[in-house]
Amino acid sequence: EGDVPNWAFSLAEDVAPPISVSTTFTSQVDGHIYSRISCPTRSRCESLLGTVEGTEETPAHCVLYSSGLAAAFGIFSHFLPKRVFITGGYHGTHQVLAQLQKISDGARYKKEPLRGPEEIGAFLQAGDLVWLETPLNPTCEVADIQAYVAAARAKADVH
Repeated sequence: EGDVPNWAFSLAEDVAPPISVSTTFTSQVDGHIYSRISCPTRSRCESLLGTVEGTEETPAHCVLYSSGLAAAFGIFSHFLPKRVFITGGYHGTHQVLAQLQKISDGARYKKEPLRGPEEIGAFLQAGDLVWLETPLNPTCEVADIQAYVAAARAKADVH
């Protein structure tokens, strides 16, 4: 309960929490300022999803984005991978990687072909990221997420 805002689990206030779609908030020291930065609806959902996904021993944190491409950019910005193992999928993800590689002067975000989970481990190095889109767009191929996670965890500092 320490980090969860009081309103996150309120049963006494609203039957259903109000939805703040888009607004400018009054200026507060520690509150919401503008809905594109933060808003009560998104903050509440992040708190609830983090609580559902985590446990007392392993708390989880949730961050919601307005689009899948925004989420991809957030992941790439957080991990700053040297190489990204990726094949197929949404073209916007590949465009973001190309722009990030250009901005980094080729030092990061180099695309590598995604190999099968049984062979990818031989190619992974510290600082790499394995990008899975499953089912794969537009072919609907399904990846074995558990096998890829095991391959990535077998190497230090691979995401």
